[in-house]
Amino acid sequence: MSHPTRLPRTRVRLLLPALLLTLPLLQAANPPAPRPNHVTGRVTLPDGKPIPGDVRDVTVAIVGITEAGQNVTLTPIVKDDGSYVQRVTKGLYSFNPGEVKVGFNGVEFVLPLEPVGRFWQKRRESEEGITQDFVLRYTGPTPSGQAAGLQPQNATHWYGVSFSLQWQSYRQDLKRVTRAPAGVTKLVFTCRATGPGLDGAPIAPFTRELKWDPAKFSSDFALNDLPPANYELSGEATLPDGSRKPLLLMIPGEAPSFTPTLKTTLRPDRRPFRFQTSIVGFVFE
Repeated sequence: MSHPTRLPRTRVRLLLPALLLTLPLLQAANPPAPRPNHVTGRVTLPDGKPIPGDVRDVTVAIVGITEAGQNVTLTPIVKDDGSYVQRVTKGLYSFNPGEVKVGFNGVEFVLPLEPVGRFWQKRRESEEGITQDFVLRYTGPTPSGQAAGLQPQNATHWYGVSFSLQWQSYRQDLKRVTRAPAGVTKLVFTCRATGPGLDGAPIAPFTRELKWDPAKFSSDFALNDLPPANYELSGEATLPDGSRKPLLLMIPGEAPSFTPTLKTTLRPDRRPFRFQTSIVGFVFE
């Protein structure tokens, strides 16, 4: 008479921990199905990871009208992994834009959340269960910017940090007029983060290139959509004859004189700007 084959006990002990380790991954790949009369969702980075750094508060606002005709606004608790669950009375529900409060160098920043999908403002039946996710973007185009056609020089079209660049036709420190190149000139700005970014991750140095064209002259243009951090800026101009020279920079009202390198501090602002736009003056000298 044959007997059923049994696995050795040692193998069972090895398989069980491995199975337990894979359960969180399986749960993340297969989110729970909507629950009747519940609103569920996650607040994460675009890649699905929880929001890092000094997260002080996360607000998701559920608004609706119950079957009895009562207007309600609910703000569920968002857990550290970004998930939230809110039981609701039978009715119709939608969402207001959410926000995250994050600390950075002793200062609190209020950052808007971007709803996932196109139904977040539409009222949905709670009987079927409602799922709504949100993402926090540090850089990239904003929904309003996408709707307006994404202008590279418009700071309101981008989530990241912006530096408004202004050529200074007069040097107050030297009490004299400055000169600008007469031909097309390439400007290269180097951005070096002086510490970790707002998300706590290091930022490698990078450059941004702009073009100075006297035929399309504007004393105002910008470096937009930089990862949020404190920076040291420097710039170099390649003149029409091919020669190069460093730009001299200053922050009007703060720096007493122009300098080849300029340190900037990340500052908070309210929507539609999440970070204050720093004005950086420069001269071709």
